[in-house]
Amino acid sequence: LLEGEEPELSPEQKHLVWEDRKKRYSVLHRKILITLESHHELMDNALLLLELHDMVIRNRMRLRADTYEDMLFALKLAVPYYNPDLKMKPVNSTTMLTEGWTMYRYALDSGTNPTPHMLEKMMGFLNTTRIASPDIESKPNQVMLDVAKYKH
Repeated sequence: LLEGEEPELSPEQKHLVWEDRKKRYSVLHRKILITLESHHELMDNALLLLELHDMVIRNRMRLRADTYEDMLFALKLAVPYYNPDLKMKPVNSTTMLTEGWTMYRYALDSGTNPTPHMLEKMMGFLNTTRIASPDIESKPNQVMLDVAKYKH
């Protein structure tokens, strides 16, 4: 084989690869749904969702728009608000925003057409940020361009 070429698979091998991929997708999707329905701390759920989504990216999988809607909403809820009882500051970091943006962009890049609800969830997530930078301030404009591009 030349560099970059893939070996030709027999029909049986293709079937086995497909079945393995379906199984991995099913397991990963089930873990995402369990996390979304979990009653753990919001931040713990958000971090687990981000970790699971990294697995989605590594496995080049595509999730449904309604799954992304729920995940983006969970991220928005997880951006902690100041809680004087816990004496903690908001953890509204650039990292959380970057991870949420990566999730959104991967959804579009993997072929998931955003629903109006998904776009609304992304705008809501971006609206929770308190970080000022030109890169972050441009993200809502990019979502608005996506609204026009994927107009339903």
